Amino acid sequence: MSLGLNAHGQAKSYAQNARGEESSKKDSAAIAQKYEQESPGSLDNLIAKWNKPHIDLSTYPRLNSDAAPARAPLRYNESALSTIEPPVNQDYFRFAIISDSEEKDHGRYRKLLTQIQSLNAELITAGEPGISFTIHNGDFVDEGTRKEYQTYLDVLRKFNIPMIHVAGNHDLRHEGKYLFPQVIGDFDTHFDYANARLIILANARNRLEKKGYNGFTNQQLSWLENLLDDQEPEVKMVFAHVPPKKPFKQHTSSLLFKLTKKLHNQEKFNELLRKYEVKLAAFGHHHVLAEMTSGSTTYLISGGGGQPNGINIGKWRMDNYTSDHHFVVVDVYSNGDLRGEVIRMEDKKSHRKPPIVFYNPRDSFYADEAGDKKTPGGDGTSHTIPAKSLRDDKSNTQR
Repeated sequence: MSLGLNAHGQAKSYAQNARGEESSKKDSAAIAQKYEQESPGSLDNLIAKWNKPHIDLSTYPRLNSDAAPARAPLRYNESALSTIEPPVNQDYFRFAIISDSEEKDHGRYRKLLTQIQSLNAELITAGEPGISFTIHNGDFVDEGTRKEYQTYLDVLRKFNIPMIHVAGNHDLRHEGKYLFPQVIGDFDTHFDYANARLIILANARNRLEKKGYNGFTNQQLSWLENLLDDQEPEVKMVFAHVPPKKPFKQHTSSLLFKLTKKLHNQEKFNELLRKYEVKLAAFGHHHVLAEMTSGSTTYLISGGGGQPNGINIGKWRMDNYTSDHHFVVVDVYSNGDLRGEVIRMEDKKSHRKPPIVFYNPRDSFYADEAGDKKTPGGDGTSHTIPAKSLRDDKSNTQR
């Protein structure tokens, strides 16, 4: 079954200006000066071999303010996409979502990656479809320095499941605004797999638009609509780092949500999801687990990939934050249904069993302790309710 890749095994991409509109002239000059002082090096070590991927940024070519550096012959996302195996089950396929892993030593992230690999092995051994690929929804580094990028890429060398990255706001700080498009992949891209189209958008380019810190350009939304307008593949999914303030603000009391500006072109973006009945829109950025339904679309925030998760101490506990780090496994069925399951980091206490799931945009449910399916809320309401499901309280904690 076709993966929707071109003859070179690369994702069909929407090429962006490598330097991006988000950088100021001052930042460009400072970074250019730093690169000019270094040896131009060679591009040979920039090739990512997926069986043992390695990108050596110590040889990254110098940069000047007039031209972006030459990109790696094979960037990380392209390397990952070229190795995704066709689905082995005609009924459904499975992938994982993780985000916001930018802690200094990646300790929690390493544990979660190990857990994803172990789960994949268990599924395959049990005769079920494994995890075909993983989407990292942004913020895999903190300050966007070359050293941080190198450390992160070295962490991934031991991870044997293809990983496709979305650009987060932390990833685009400092040199990151240049390193991401040249070494990781295009800001905006898409690929088709089985009956699904997965569309990746970079909406965290620092001050991309004068009207907002984060958001979507008209050009991006026009490109997005063209991809959504295709009748095939049937299932459409969209991935971006920063979630829209609406519809999540309908059930979120978090101070960060209240202080965060709405996305530029937020209404147009949500309207496209509604118009084309997008099945899943997944985000990170906020270190929270949240899921809700609006129209035919499941909106998901999964930001528990390793970064500290907000305030969880006594009366100052923020209801929409959780100390549990996690990833989400999504099953995509041949009839267009989606099922998502939250998998917590193993060294944490079990706060709820069985784990929360979403199933079908209009039929989201969780299973209670007796295994009965419950359907809380209706259209436009939260189904996971992070405060009641994952936080550490006496009613939900398994001792």
